[in-house]
Amino acid sequence: MSETSRYQGPLLTRALALRLCAARDSGKDELEDSFDLGRSRETVAIDAGGWRWRGQTFPWPAELKDRTLFHWDGADFAPLQRYTSALVKLVPTDWGPPTFEIDGIKMLPTAQVSPWEDARRKVALVQPRGQRV
Repeated sequence: MSETSRYQGPLLTRALALRLCAARDSGKDELEDSFDLGRSRETVAIDAGGWRWRGQTFPWPAELKDRTLFHWDGADFAPLQRYTSALVKLVPTDWGPPTFEIDGIKMLPTAQVSPWEDARRKVALVQPRGQRV
């Protein structure tokens, strides 16, 4: 994925993967859920070989780590993270939008407030007159 392109595939959390597997194990042939961190809801087809989203079939994900967001890299579900001098990764929240961590330290106070509300408070402190943020 280049710097200017936007990822268009599904985003998985461990909780979503567990819901997909539970639907499969209970014999359902579809599941309605969010594959974009709560921005929308879509129905995916389910069968023994995998699940189908927007015309593409994905394999059943292996055990996914908790507190990690995963994207499809073309071959498997990979964590949205990178490591240089520190581990930087996106972390799912109960609020929908993720936060990010650097070496395990959250960069937003998502335990008590949503990332959206945190951003609203910070913008209100700046009070950008006549501007829409």
